[in-house]
Amino acid sequence: MSDIAFYRRSKKGINIDISNRCPLECMRCQRQTNFTLEGRKVYGRDATMDEIRKLSDYFSSFNFCGQLSDPVHHPKFVEILEYLYNKDIQVQYIMPHLPNLKVGTYKRLRHTLKQNGYLQ
Repeated sequence: MSDIAFYRRSKKGINIDISNRCPLECMRCQRQTNFTLEGRKVYGRDATMDEIRKLSDYFSSFNFCGQLSDPVHHPKFVEILEYLYNKDIQVQYIMPHLPNLKVGTYKRLRHTLKQNGYLQ
């Protein structure tokens, strides 16, 4: 592959953990095995909207992986989804533990997902 062809490649997706929040204590989750059970604090923080905007300039799809967190617990998760939708960026996968959300947040999230075509 030539150097020019390398730089002309289309945008790719990103696998990202946008938060370090999760109220669950799943037995096999690395959050538990590598941090909580060993008395260590889970590292990380919430990604800012500015960081999401910058990443969206370079990636055509976002995969919210939830390796150490549940992305729906990011305080601006709905706003992030709306922003990515309006920018025509695909959200490939969301690891939802929706029953753990506050009722108002869940209703707002569900409404936004429906309105933007993510749910029927």
